[in-house]
Amino acid sequence: MSTPHPPEPSVSPEPATPPSRVRGRVIAGVVAVVAFAAGIAIGAVTQSEDEPEQPVAASTGTEDDGGSETAALEEQVAALQSRVDELTSERDGLQASVTELEAAAAAAAEAAAQATATQAATPAATQAPSPPATEETTPPGGEGTYTAGQFRFADVQVSDDGIGGFALRARVTNNGQAVAGALWTATLFLDGVVVATLNGSAQGFAAGATVTADFWSDDPFGDYDTVEFQVDGQF
Repeated sequence: MSTPHPPEPSVSPEPATPPSRVRGRVIAGVVAVVAFAAGIAIGAVTQSEDEPEQPVAASTGTEDDGGSETAALEEQVAALQSRVDELTSERDGLQASVTELEAAAAAAAEAAAQATATQAATPAATQAPSPPATEETTPPGGEGTYTAGQFRFADVQVSDDGIGGFALRARVTNNGQAVAGALWTATLFLDGVVVATLNGSAQGFAAGATVTADFWSDDPFGDYDTVEFQVDGQF
């Protein structure tokens, strides 16, 4: 026969928590977490403000590259300036040469003008008429001497130049100062009428020297009776 057991006491369930109280607990927990996180953030910011700032090391490589580029540019500028100075010096030298050439040209023009004035003031040398030439003889050679300016003309010989024109040769003596050059004209007359004009010249004519000068003309060869010499220019 089984022994009867006394009945176990019944456990009554705990009453359910109202929803409003649950929401309040959740909100309070969230607020606590947010406050804790904010405190940590504020502390970190305060600590970072209290710590001294550490200097940031500059990039040595960048500075070195910049310095090298600057030095290279300075060298280029110095080279360009040196070239400009050289060109300026060359320009000044050329300008000086041009000035000298202009002065020399002006002096030569002035000397030519003075020579022209001297020629205009110097009367042409004349000689008494020679005996008339005959058809069988060559025109007279003018064996006398003639003077024009500082020059004396002697041993005058007039001939055909071989192509139907006049040719004249004379020994010319410089009785004045040495000249670098001289220009002369020999004029042939027949009965007072010009029949030929011949031109001659000499260069490097020293004082007291005598040279043989040849005169040439395009005028046709023929008779003449008088010879005159004149100085066209000397320099």
